[in-house]
Amino acid sequence: MFTRYVVPVIGALVAVPAPAANLVLHLGHDEVAWLPSDVAAIVIGNTLIADVSIQPDGLMAFTGKSYGATNIVMLDTAGSVIMRRVIEVRGPRDNDIVTVPLETGGR
Repeated sequence: MFTRYVVPVIGALVAVPAPAANLVLHLGHDEVAWLPSDVAAIVIGNTLIADVSIQPDGLMAFTGKSYGATNIVMLDTAGSVIMRRVIEVRGPRDNDIVTVPLETGGR
């Protein structure tokens, strides 16, 4: 799941996870992913921007609620970070916009 870089640190070699790409959501739309089996807790930095709901079968549904960026952190039972990513919520995609003509005149 992670690409690892090997970085020399004062004569030692340490494996460091590669930075993950941001999760990009569009306002009012969901994205789904499967919950990793070793996750014990999920923390969303600002639930006014984005939120996640967990279904009984382990499916996660991420929802963009307002414009902006926040983060998500997943922890295991020992409290160690399994995953940390930025969530960006953007406006609707161009093909999601519908134009509705309005009538003019009387009722």
